[in-house]
Amino acid sequence: MLLKRRLFSAIGLAMLVVAGTEAARAASQETFITVVIQKGSAPGLVIGYRTSDPGANFVNCTITGSSQTCSRENTNSSTKNLGNIICLPASNAKYTVSSRCQSLLNNGAGSCQTNSSSSQCPSGTTAVFPVCNYRTSSNMSNAAYWVWNVGTDTGVYDIDCLQAGYLGPNPK
Repeated sequence: MLLKRRLFSAIGLAMLVVAGTEAARAASQETFITVVIQKGSAPGLVIGYRTSDPGANFVNCTITGSSQTCSRENTNSSTKNLGNIICLPASNAKYTVSSRCQSLLNNGAGSCQTNSSSSQCPSGTTAVFPVCNYRTSSNMSNAAYWVWNVGTDTGVYDIDCLQAGYLGPNPK
């Protein structure tokens, strides 16, 4: 029950991020990635996403000091296939993934476009990411969100994730 409350608070945080930005413009689509540290601290943790477009930039955010949240936004001019990723601040970091998040990470495996962010984590970190790129809606007024929730108070990163506004994994 506590995890559900924390998750809903993270969803609320993501929605506040969106509410704080101007409404999606007719010719563009906003995409957001957010991490919320629920317990403990995780300086050096990196989240990010990258489109599958050739030469696309990696949009990322790093937890610094005692910060508990980090979020980035990007505006796209068309439907995109985005690879989301979280980089844990230690090589061989120990982590667990919630069953819901693991379903998102495995969704479409074997029949999808490979995650375009899979090689974007800095050296010395541990990458956790969906197997597939996720496709945004063709409706430019629909924003897409990926939220990572992390607990670190036990020495193990407890990871949960959710998405909203994506159509699902992009097929091959």
